[in-house]
Amino acid sequence: MRRTTIVICIATAIGLSVCACSQSTQVESTEAHAATEVSANEEEEPFTEIRYRDGKAYLWDSQKGAIFGPCKYIYYFWDCDPGENGIFRYIDDDGLFGYAEIDGTDVQIIMPGTFSEAGPLSNYTLVKEGDYYYYIDQEGNRLTSGKYIQAYSFQETQGQYARVQKEDGMWCVIDQEENIIFDGYEYINKLPDITCIGTGIRDGKAALFRLGDEWTEEEREIVLDDFTQISDPFDEMAYVWTEDEKVGIVCWDDMIVEAEYTDVAYEMYLDKEDIKGYVFRCQKEDGYDVVFWEFNSGTVWKN
Repeated sequence: MRRTTIVICIATAIGLSVCACSQSTQVESTEAHAATEVSANEEEEPFTEIRYRDGKAYLWDSQKGAIFGPCKYIYYFWDCDPGENGIFRYIDDDGLFGYAEIDGTDVQIIMPGTFSEAGPLSNYTLVKEGDYYYYIDQEGNRLTSGKYIQAYSFQETQGQYARVQKEDGMWCVIDQEENIIFDGYEYINKLPDITCIGTGIRDGKAALFRLGDEWTEEEREIVLDDFTQISDPFDEMAYVWTEDEKVGIVCWDDMIVEAEYTDVAYEMYLDKEDIKGYVFRCQKEDGYDVVFWEFNSGTVWKN
């Protein structure tokens, strides 16, 4: 009886052990299969990025490797969304700008390195080739024939106008058909992106001009003989400076702040969350004046 009991116990123990091992193997197999499925499901989507190797730039596909390059620099992320078809700028080994287009993993050069300066490719893109600036379209066709020694983007006025400097050194404003709108300026400040007032220096004096066709000839351009400098416009106003560097604020030909201060700072003021006008903090030799200008009435208060 004793021996039989021992054998049964041993057999039972062996059976339990085998069962446990079998269950363990099944669990491990199931877990491994599940892990494989998770790994397959979480496989990373293909992507494109810029990589640098040995001081060179490449457009790199996660599956195919280098699909463009080597070159000095790639503007891919600035000119189109990563992974999307689009046009991007690059700087070739000679230091010149070119344009290429990515379609999936295929890259085609649109324009080889040609330009010493170039913006993102769009309608009326500003480029520089040799000594001169001009504008091109999305296919690289030249849109302007003038020889400009300096120029700025049409994007300053949301595509309507651009300021350029001609070979004789004078600045002018052109439209997209290259018609000259204003001419004869020693310099033209940044053109406004919202308002219609532009500023510059004409015959050594501060000048203002209005863009668009809503005004008569007399209302389109004025020269302020008392001032030798003028700022970029803001809300149809501008800082002006006298020859002895006293500063004031003009709104077209109206003096909002008289030019008798060493410095003027401004901010909008609100009334029940409504913008009512500006308040100007005007510094003089012995303290400050404060000037209020209300939009609707045009009233100016000074204290």
